[in-house]
Amino acid sequence: MINAPLFIYRKAENELWISEMHLLHLLPTLSETYLRVRARPIYKSQVSKCHRDKTFLPRVNASWRFAKINGTFYYEYDSIPDKAPNRYAAQLPQRTALIHLAKTATPEKNTAIEPFLNDHLNDYKQFSSHYGDCTKQQQENLSRAAAFIKGCIEYYIQNELSEKDNSFFEQASIIAKAAEIKYIPLHVRNLKALILKDIIATNQQITEAIQLYRRGNTNAVIHMDDAELRSWIIQMRFSSKNFTNSYIIRKLQYMCMVCEKRTPSERWIGGIMEEANTKFLTAAGRYGAKGRHGQLYRGYTPFANALYAGDCWQVDGSRFNIIDFKLSVEQDGKIIKKQVFLYVVAVRDVHSGDILGYSFNISENRWTVHNALKMAVEEAGYLPYEIVFDRFPGHNTPEMIEFIADLENRGVKVTFTNTAQGKPKIERWFRTLQEVFMQESDYYYGEGIQSRNEYAHRSKEYLKEMRSKAKKAGWDFDAACNEAATIIENYRSTALSKYSRKFKTIEDSPALIHDKSEKPNVIHVEQNQITYLFGLRRKAKIANMGLVHFEMQGVTFSYRCAEYKVNRKYDQVTICYDLEDMSNIHLYEISDKPLKKYLGMAEEVPADMTPYGPDAFKGYGKQQAIIKQLTTLRDEEVQYAMAVGYDSMSILDSGNVSKQVYEEADRQATFTETFGNSGIMDDDDSFEINIDRAYS
Repeated sequence: MINAPLFIYRKAENELWISEMHLLHLLPTLSETYLRVRARPIYKSQVSKCHRDKTFLPRVNASWRFAKINGTFYYEYDSIPDKAPNRYAAQLPQRTALIHLAKTATPEKNTAIEPFLNDHLNDYKQFSSHYGDCTKQQQENLSRAAAFIKGCIEYYIQNELSEKDNSFFEQASIIAKAAEIKYIPLHVRNLKALILKDIIATNQQITEAIQLYRRGNTNAVIHMDDAELRSWIIQMRFSSKNFTNSYIIRKLQYMCMVCEKRTPSERWIGGIMEEANTKFLTAAGRYGAKGRHGQLYRGYTPFANALYAGDCWQVDGSRFNIIDFKLSVEQDGKIIKKQVFLYVVAVRDVHSGDILGYSFNISENRWTVHNALKMAVEEAGYLPYEIVFDRFPGHNTPEMIEFIADLENRGVKVTFTNTAQGKPKIERWFRTLQEVFMQESDYYYGEGIQSRNEYAHRSKEYLKEMRSKAKKAGWDFDAACNEAATIIENYRSTALSKYSRKFKTIEDSPALIHDKSEKPNVIHVEQNQITYLFGLRRKAKIANMGLVHFEMQGVTFSYRCAEYKVNRKYDQVTICYDLEDMSNIHLYEISDKPLKKYLGMAEEVPADMTPYGPDAFKGYGKQQAIIKQLTTLRDEEVQYAMAVGYDSMSILDSGNVSKQVYEEADRQATFTETFGNSGIMDDDDSFEINIDRAYS
């Protein structure tokens, strides 16, 4: 760098700097007040705070880049604006001419100093080992300072400079400012005193003279061993009132004044509060046992994902963030139109991430949870090893308590959790659904009101336009359900690699992963078990050769059971049916056992069967055939039961008895061999097979 009173030319950066005095001379319309009040503050405000203390401010997108050297302001030639009406840059001489003027106007002073000192600066790492207890940045800055001072001392001694000649120290000061050397004095007088008096005269080591500014300062030592002062800090930080740091500092300083203690500085108190030990001790009290900000100081054990599909299902409900709609609801005994939002309850398989079941409503309640779980079981064809619920509205009603008991009786582990951390997979899924799959929906209005993401909410103008379009399109509950179902199914069928960096190598969708996965821990169920769990139940009489009648909302439904063993033994059963498919019902034994015995299925008797008109007796033949078969089996069992009264010993004397008595005795013996002496068939035997044996 060339030292000139009017110009500074930085060769390495190819930058030309003009002093403020010369710039005012070249530009008569420019004033010192404008530069001081307007130009420099605006430029400095654009520079990051961590760079504002540099001699040469870094380049930003603003005019009037400046530097301050030895109390004189310099401005970079290329940053002087050329805007109308002043057009300052156009009034300046050519850049090359000013550079030539800078080189010829003032002779260089000892041009060998700069390369000599730069060589020492480049070799600064030789001092790094002396500052091993500092941070990496401090270590580098201290090493550069020591290397610079070493270069100055060697140059001073080798050239046998006079102590009265300040030209060397003036030039060294300029070079130090340009190189942004820290931890040494930059003023000429102080720099000279450091080199001559503190180091050369006392023969002190350079690394001992160049240290951190506050190293060795013992002003804070008086507070370090004050257990009472530290106790005050811990008490106020531990308080669940969650005081601000500023309040704690003011309170501590006031307490020190009252107790006649030496008041510590704000920096010292703040440092104690930021210590890892202080945070570790006070986080639980300050933020609460489950506070978000104290999570780093709570116990945590990482777990792997579920190993197989069906190991765990998590169930949760949330508002589906698409625009609201009008719905007729009952309020104070009146039916009114009300703006409501759509709610969804989803069932997520932890292993695969697949959404096996979901149900929509205008609020989260027990029936919505019930319907979502029903869809999941029908979709999967099994019950999982574990189901995790939160305490949704209605979880403790008699219906849900009975439903949970039925699940547990079939081997399902049911867990209720009070926290979002208890079911993190489905909580995270709701966010994924919003950030990825709901973005493309024209009816998506944004994330929840507590979200701090910049993209969380769509503009008010867009929402107004969207509501207008939705109203014209007849947006209602059914349309909202269709839109939500489309979004969820899109998630189920999209490969994870399309949107997830974590699973960028997985080309399967959640639904496909669930289908491919092994399911060793699940409980497989048949349709009759699904109907028992999720359908409606009631007691009903069975009579008239398997006929079951029951009434629902003023409509009579009739079904016939063709199972003879059910008709011969039961006159009342528990029937289970699904409102979505009333073509058949399932029959269960009435008992107090946790698992009721399944008896069989009954098919619907056509309600439109009539003896009149062109369709007279349509379907009647099938019903009569069932009745005939049941009647035949009943008559045969009656005959077998009556045969017990004949003397079986008459068979041994068949030649001395009549043919009729012999045949009756033979029939009785066959019946006894088949059914036993009681004359009643065991439930575990097949009646049809025994009939064949009796006639064989």
